[in-house]
Amino acid sequence: MELSEATNDVKREKSQIAFTYSSLDENVKLPTVMFEHNGMQPCTLDQLVAWLGYDNVSNGTFRNRLSSARLFKLIEITSNTVKLTELGRRIAQKDQERQARVEAFLNIPLYKEIYNRHKGHTLPNDSALESEMLGLGVPEKQKERARQVFQRSAKQAGFFEIYKDRLVLPSGATIGGSNDEPRETRNSASFSNQSVEQPTPQDTTVAKSNSFNATNATINASDWQLPIREPLIQGLFQALPPVRTKWSKQKRQEWVELALTAFKFLYIDEEERQM
Repeated sequence: MELSEATNDVKREKSQIAFTYSSLDENVKLPTVMFEHNGMQPCTLDQLVAWLGYDNVSNGTFRNRLSSARLFKLIEITSNTVKLTELGRRIAQKDQERQARVEAFLNIPLYKEIYNRHKGHTLPNDSALESEMLGLGVPEKQKERARQVFQRSAKQAGFFEIYKDRLVLPSGATIGGSNDEPRETRNSASFSNQSVEQPTPQDTTVAKSNSFNATNATINASDWQLPIREPLIQGLFQALPPVRTKWSKQKRQEWVELALTAFKFLYIDEEERQM
């Protein structure tokens, strides 16, 4: 059984990059229903049709939903059976759903490409974003829908929690899976296990000759690897625009206010503690 979201619409131009026509929330329902009825055991297409309330396995919406869930890597389809992936199981469980949603979102090639291009920075307006998607291989007739579903899915995955116009990794989530240690933690751990050697006079001379010229540097805040383990603080710094770029006074003030709110949430006020 060949499944494709374009199966029932021959007028659709073939896309050069994979994306989905249904949002993340719509696709989470499928593995959730499967897990509730069958746990991690595979089910037949007939069973899944009945659980989801569709007429039959030839239903266009059902076929598209299967194709989309497979693209998010929530399910695997073999012949007439469907089974949950490990990601599908985690996204169906409340205590693991947050991280799983991030991973599922980034499994869509179009979404991952847009995220890598713009993470931590203001996204282009709708028209410009659609033009960018066209350049990545989205068909002309589907660019608006692709953009709309992308924006909904990004919000549903938590990427707009801090700003509504920037893709920032949600608090508590990591890139690479829930079992992967955050990059900043790995870096600090490896550093702490290294022996620290005192520089020799020759090393000091070389260091001075290779001194960093800050006036000619372009620093991208989203690429900082800060030794901070709190994801909320990491998200704040990832949201900063590159140095020496335009940033309105209002946007700066909004960032400062957001930072103050985060600090109030994360830290105990010394004066309040003494009262």
